[in-house]
Amino acid sequence: MRTKVARFLQELHLDALEMAFSQGWLEKFKDRHMIKSFRCFGESGALDMEAVGVALLDIRAIIDAYAKKDVFNMDETGLYWRLQADNSLATHQLEGRKINKECITLVICVNSDSNKKISLMIIGEHLNPRCFKGINHDMLGARYHTNARAWMTQNVFQLWLLDFDRRMQGRQVFLLLDNCPGHIPLEKFVEMNMVLCNTHVFNLPPNMTSAIQPCDVGIIRTFKAYYKKRFNNLLLDGYENNIDNPEKISILDAFCLPIPTWVEDVSPATIANCFRHYKIRTSDIIHTQQGEVRPPTTLIQELQHQVAQLPYENPMDIHNLLNYLEENNYMVVSNDEDITNRIIEELCPQQDEDAANDNDDSVEPPKISTRQAQEYLEALTLF
Repeated sequence: MRTKVARFLQELHLDALEMAFSQGWLEKFKDRHMIKSFRCFGESGALDMEAVGVALLDIRAIIDAYAKKDVFNMDETGLYWRLQADNSLATHQLEGRKINKECITLVICVNSDSNKKISLMIIGEHLNPRCFKGINHDMLGARYHTNARAWMTQNVFQLWLLDFDRRMQGRQVFLLLDNCPGHIPLEKFVEMNMVLCNTHVFNLPPNMTSAIQPCDVGIIRTFKAYYKKRFNNLLLDGYENNIDNPEKISILDAFCLPIPTWVEDVSPATIANCFRHYKIRTSDIIHTQQGEVRPPTTLIQELQHQVAQLPYENPMDIHNLLNYLEENNYMVVSNDEDITNRIIEELCPQQDEDAANDNDDSVEPPKISTRQAQEYLEALTLF
């Protein structure tokens, strides 16, 4: 770590003098930033079931004091919003180009009795995409943030968490979080002047996401299945109407498609089943009826039928599509370049607009006059 710090210093400050970092400096740095030995979040791996059992006891001791409507879980997932269910196309899409160009991060949050879905947060790469010109994306039903990697960073997390706490005004709620690198540890809340008036935050211990977190078991997977259904319908309509490259949807489409998917498609029953599945509440231990936590069988069959109609040479297995490995690993910081870029994003969140939009391949929406809009409305009325 000391060697890497010296290297990062030179990369971030080219004119910096060479410095030696002692073991004492390293130990103080680890204490200051709460650095411990962590495994990548979101992996099931080899679970320590005894440790999971202890963690569940701690969680239940707190959650049992809250009503179901006041227990929330938040999780992030990567989404390759142009990914088609064709193995050859999927491989081609990721070769020789920035992976994050085709990916956004979605932030999903819901309570355990499924009556309060928090509006999505979407994290993209482009600051002001051309397709957003003239459009107030704040009115579309989701919050939009950007950085060069479309990652959840601590800056973005702070904005999300403070907004969530404001939404909970007049209530006392419990928020279950995993150990994503972009989440701010509880120990740093005071240092960052983060005061939560309505929210009790509980960070899952490392390595336990797949054993305890409700969003991770089936909510996100079901969400992605319904997103793929909407995306495939868009492709089929495009081919039927002889549209060239219908798969080249814009970031505006990627912004609009997930919103109805989350609001309309993911059912309260699926959400409640996923919370019950992990038995994070004492009363769930004796609950004998385990409802479905995977995407409905009928939905999987619909996806298979859609894929069979599309001109794919090597169709992807639907289950592989919904558990696409690159999406699961997308937010994991894996090399020195990523770490350096992440530090820059944390220290300098405001990007240069031109640089941020260099790879934006969307087009500006056509300008529509008031008269044209009236004519379209009249035609729509007659349709």
